Amino acid sequence: ALVQATGRCVTARLTPGQRAYRVEGADLATELALPRAALVALELPTDADVLHELSLDVSALYEGGQKLGLGSSAASTVAIIKALAPDRSPAQIFELAHRAHRALQGGRGSGADVASSAFGGTIAYRLTTSSLPAPADLLTRDLQPRDGEAHIADAAILAALQLPADLKLRAVWTGEPASSVSFIRGLTAAWNQDFEAVASTLQALGRQAERALDACLTNDTALWLDAFAQADQGMERLGETCDLPIITPAHRRLREHAREHRALVKPSGAGGGDFSLVAWHRSQPAPTALFEDAITLDLH
Repeated sequence: ALVQATGRCVTARLTPGQRAYRVEGADLATELALPRAALVALELPTDADVLHELSLDVSALYEGGQKLGLGSSAASTVAIIKALAPDRSPAQIFELAHRAHRALQGGRGSGADVASSAFGGTIAYRLTTSSLPAPADLLTRDLQPRDGEAHIADAAILAALQLPADLKLRAVWTGEPASSVSFIRGLTAAWNQDFEAVASTLQALGRQAERALDACLTNDTALWLDAFAQADQGMERLGETCDLPIITPAHRRLREHAREHRALVKPSGAGGGDFSLVAWHRSQPAPTALFEDAITLDLH
């Protein structure tokens, strides 16, 4: 996958003398599972004094009291690790946060959102092992290693990429945040029922990500936009194959309106709500009508 960080972030800080862990910026119960998982990853006791000095500000990931689907748990995990281990490199931060985040999610999740939070900017991310049952080689057999990839834990990461110069990209909030855990359950159930159909669909999506990566490396906006359009169709096929609401009615409406403005739309992440990405060539007028009265994020 190609993953793009946003300007909205979680902030973690340590305040000497503070007596309890705090979460600011949202009406949330203070949940200790996340900071404790971070302490375990750092091989510190879960009741270490530093836990009580830790504060987390998640306000940027909410809008009008509504949680936006921006990978808040991944960003929070990375922010906490950075606060507790500020001298670690992005690769080390990722490895620690990936370990902690996986523990929180019962071993599930790709870790792409964790890597995006740790490295920032645009990255290419792929798993080198599969958490799905055999025959998992269907997902990995065609992958070719890339020059410059950092192999960390069970992932390969190519950081500091540049999107094509003539590409314009904006994220549009389409509704309720998607439940990643429920989507993973649905994907796993479909995989166990008809792994060939699911695997071939995932492989096709992976090929579009490879094409988009090639477009980044060669500054080819037309290729990137074509891969983007093909990936949107692939996400629709994946939803049909797995009987999951990856493509929502709101996304369909946005897609139809985008065509009128010579723009393209694709779900972000797992789909099912969250943000849809709107992309167009810089030479085309910005489809501003799509963004009226909507929560949007500029990405490039």
